[in-house]
Amino acid sequence: MRVYNLACAKSHTFEGWFSSESDFLSQQTRGVLTCPMCDSPHIEKRLHAPAVVRRNVMRDTPNPSAERAVAKTGVSDPSDLAISQMRAIVDNPAIASDDKLDAVRAVMRQHIRKTTDDVGDAFVSQVRAMHREEIPQRSVRGRASAADAIELIEEGIGVLPIPFNVDSNDLH
Repeated sequence: MRVYNLACAKSHTFEGWFSSESDFLSQQTRGVLTCPMCDSPHIEKRLHAPAVVRRNVMRDTPNPSAERAVAKTGVSDPSDLAISQMRAIVDNPAIASDDKLDAVRAVMRQHIRKTTDDVGDAFVSQVRAMHREEIPQRSVRGRASAADAIELIEEGIGVLPIPFNVDSNDLH
């Protein structure tokens, strides 16, 4: 199932669920896909991010950056802190303090490093090859231009831009 963020010509935004990219394109071409607010048939995709599922693997390896962020906030488990801070920040973006964001970034950085292979500049070719089942599936991270990332998303390949350097120990 593909979930896309969509918008009409009047900039009304909404979510659409499709069985495939071709299903979306077919509905768009036939004019079956319309805006739920104004019935406009002029619909286009917007950037979207896939869901990230939390697993307990974050608890296995200590991370000095996470520990420093946790020490500042007084919470004993960085995974729990990050999840609670993410929920709080989503519910009320005005409370996004540096300490809260540092804790979230540190835990995310640790989890990404632990659960992915760094393929560097080969990222785009690697994920396309995995998508085509030319090579075995695995979790990878690397570098891609914004244009390449958009192309991958349009091809139905789930990628997630990370707004910080995963391989750095800096909190920012």
